[in-house]
Amino acid sequence: MATTCARPSDPFGEHVSVMKALYQEYHKRDDFDSIAAVDSVLADVRELILQREASVKDIVKELSQQVRDLDASSRYPHPEGSHERRVAALKADINVETQRQELIERASQIAQKSKSIAESAATEEPILRHQLSLFAHISKISWRLDQEERIQGTVSDTAKGDIWPVDINPSSCTPFEAVNKLWALI
Repeated sequence: MATTCARPSDPFGEHVSVMKALYQEYHKRDDFDSIAAVDSVLADVRELILQREASVKDIVKELSQQVRDLDASSRYPHPEGSHERRVAALKADINVETQRQELIERASQIAQKSKSIAESAATEEPILRHQLSLFAHISKISWRLDQEERIQGTVSDTAKGDIWPVDINPSSCTPFEAVNKLWALI
């Protein structure tokens, strides 16, 4: 079998056509025209920016003047801190008035309580005196009230004519034991 190879008629023909296409692409003026258009737009934008910058400077000057005018008109006419001092003084006055009202109410309550205690004492004192004298007569105990931290006094037996001293330290025994000691003496 004989093989035959097909030889291209022009071995560099394809390469030459690619090179021609490249050459034509590089000699076109499309890119140059695009860059020239961009440069023209850039110059227009620069001119517009300069115009806007000048108008913005004028606007900033006007606004700065307005701020100075508003700042001058908004200043508080009184010295600094005078408002705070006045508010503190008013609060102090309110506190004083509130305290005065509370004291008046407390004085009224105390007066009522004092009146109630006086009325109660007037009615209960004779009853309590009678009860205490009855207790002293029955128990035959005379208390010494000058010693508050101790239970002291005397117990008397009129039938025998005996008198016994009472001296109990409440911190050394329970209240129950102290009462039992008193009952033992009576």
